[in-house]
Amino acid sequence: RKAQFEGAVGWLLRQDVVVGAEFRSKPRNLSIDAEKDAYSVYAAWAPNKHAAVTLAYVDLGPIISGTSASPINPNRQQGVYLSVQFGY
Repeated sequence: RKAQFEGAVGWLLRQDVVVGAEFRSKPRNLSIDAEKDAYSVYAAWAPNKHAAVTLAYVDLGPIISGTSASPINPNRQQGVYLSVQFGY
């Protein structure tokens, strides 16, 4: 067992807008796996207490690089995330 670093930071630009980033190191325990650290960057806007919009870019790095890429097991897992929430 080995301690791993994980952290997040956010900056409140205005009362309703935040930007930030998250980072997570991975242990690299498997000799067949070239697993890399994961990170994300995001921006969120909450125009009022009933609505929020979040946009993020996430990069999980290569998952198992010794295999060929496929839709089920891509060598690199990354993408854009969009969330729109409404409620009371």
